[in-house]
Amino acid sequence: MAAAAARTDSPEDQDGSVPGAAGGSAPGSPVCLIVLGMAGSGKTTFVQRLTAHLHSQNSAPYVINLDPAVHEVPFPANIDIRDTVNYKEVMKQYSFPNLFI
Repeated sequence: MAAAAARTDSPEDQDGSVPGAAGGSAPGSPVCLIVLGMAGSGKTTFVQRLTAHLHSQNSAPYVINLDPAVHEVPFPANIDIRDTVNYKEVMKQYSFPNLFI
């Protein structure tokens, strides 16, 4: 007689924890958060408020801006892709339409 495995549609383990969730990681381990979404969905506002909160808790985050076409980053970024990528030059090089210029 074969044993049947329990099937769940949830990513939760048997103990109810989600694999990779903060509760399952070692205490004090770093957290990586990637924020992406449609234009106007609130990514910048979210990151701005999150970084302000972390700074107020004396836990400064390491922030990387990967949007080369953004005009202004309203929070401190440790790495800013605009320092190395000129999106206008990339658009010219690959003959993209002048949508953002």
